[in-house]
Amino acid sequence: MASQVALPQIGRHFLLVLFQDHTFHLPETSGKALLGPTNRYMLSLDTFHRSLSLFNPLTREEIPLPSPDGYLDWCSPVHIGKEKIVLVWGSNNSEDATLGFYKPGDSEWNTAKGQYLKYGHLYFNGKCYVNAKYRGCTGIIDEVTGEEVGKVTPLETVTTRPTICKAWGGTNYLVEASGEILLIFRAHDEFSPLERCYFDIHRLESCGDEKPKWNRINGIDDHMIFLELMRGFAMRASQFSGYKGNCFYFLKYRVEEYEESYVVCRYDIEDGRAEELPYSVQPGGCWFMPSME
Repeated sequence: MASQVALPQIGRHFLLVLFQDHTFHLPETSGKALLGPTNRYMLSLDTFHRSLSLFNPLTREEIPLPSPDGYLDWCSPVHIGKEKIVLVWGSNNSEDATLGFYKPGDSEWNTAKGQYLKYGHLYFNGKCYVNAKYRGCTGIIDEVTGEEVGKVTPLETVTTRPTICKAWGGTNYLVEASGEILLIFRAHDEFSPLERCYFDIHRLESCGDEKPKWNRINGIDDHMIFLELMRGFAMRASQFSGYKGNCFYFLKYRVEEYEESYVVCRYDIEDGRAEELPYSVQPGGCWFMPSME
């Protein structure tokens, strides 16, 4: 059932959704970072030459992107689609970062600057939703003006397990699932046993003229949500044979005989339990979803 796609030249692995068995040797990616999770293309980043491109590891098609303005010590894909590409990039020595919008065929990026993190972003319906800081406000950025056009206040209740989360902290993911925006909190569990893994889910809702707010929900119905260290995406289990909905698939840190890796795990929301699956990736690995067309 499953698989990983190996990139031995740069010591990276990534998982091919939905767990098909393939191995690829890609010498053209040597010295570059491949970033996801993405649909059809991965983001290829060369910080030394300050270059970006889209790369399909299955077809080896590569599409150059315009060089971004400012520092490019790091870059994080927010959205990669046919009609719009959204990235955030910045310097390791500054809290400021750049949010960039690009339409294929344009000569440059439309940018907005702010104190954006490397994670916790979502592009949906012409707007970018960004988490300003841990458990802080979620800003809504308009792609045309680059201005903040709205703000969602922080959650009043962090989680149903406050003792765990206050002690360990956690990561906030923004994920779109069938037109709904979800805020998923994962308690830090890097060095904890699997039974201590925990997730909390909220949905963005608004009524009339009221400001949007986060409301806690108890499940994600037929959806499967795939999470890596900083990003995630959703798919419907009913579209694939043998898969169960209302689950999170995530990567958990593991060390065996001084070798670091991330094992793939599944968290059943209804049961509130996590289990290991027989698949793993190298540190820095990510999900890759081939085009469903």
